[in-house]
Amino acid sequence: MQKKILLIVISLVVIVVVYQTIIQFDVQENRDQIVAEGVIIASLAREHYNKLTEEEGAGTFVGFEIPVNYKTTENGTYSVKIIDTENIIIHCTGKETGGDQLNPVSASITISPTKFDYKILN
Repeated sequence: MQKKILLIVISLVVIVVVYQTIIQFDVQENRDQIVAEGVIIASLAREHYNKLTEEEGAGTFVGFEIPVNYKTTENGTYSVKIIDTENIIIHCTGKETGGDQLNPVSASITISPTKFDYKILN
């Protein structure tokens, strides 16, 4: 009888560990996906900046909008905040619940004429 109980307890522990591992994998995968899509959007923003530089002599992020097909994807939603003519932030929000166990995974990508920096928020 004790062996059966021990076997049941061990089985439950294994199931919980496997379940937690799968969830953590899904969360990390979603986080990676939103950052990857955010970088694509950042590249489009940089193209916008450089196009204006070629045409008018002075680049600006003002007027950049996220293309409709990138505002919402199967991985998450994206928005842009224009800080000034040379700095914008892409906000990326995923579909999986993040590390705080309350809110979705999220990241931000700050873009300037010479670099992008990303930060995992959740």
